[in-house]
Amino acid sequence: MFSNSILFSFLGFLHGFEALSKKKILNNKNIYQVLLVDSFIYFILVLILYLSTNGTKNITNVFSNFSTNNLIYLVLGLVSFLCYTILRFKLINDNTLGNLITLEESSIILAGLVLGALFFNEKISFNKVIGTILLIIGIYFINKI
Repeated sequence: MFSNSILFSFLGFLHGFEALSKKKILNNKNIYQVLLVDSFIYFILVLILYLSTNGTKNITNVFSNFSTNNLIYLVLGLVSFLCYTILRFKLINDNTLGNLITLEESSIILAGLVLGALFFNEKISFNKVIGTILLIIGIYFINKI
């Protein structure tokens, strides 16, 4: 449990640094141009990672492990990610980094709680309810300042 806390903290730091780099890059640039370059670099890095772990022998069978239902979810996830990325780039351009990251992470927590309960039958404990109430109060105060 303790190591997961450290990993999640590191993940949050990486997420914040990624937003910082986008804010620096987006200054007076076309959002879609940055998205295209960002996606291309991401694709190349994932391809290198895949090839370094699996080699080229299975590259033609990449999609064979996915059922049609999984591919539909994959496409829906990618469309969601595209919409998220475009909106996020716009918000990064128009907001302070502190507010952006805080509100974005809060929204992820709330969405994870609701989606986990709806789609994966995850239980919402009393502590999660209290944490959510505190989170909403925090969001109110962050927007108030």
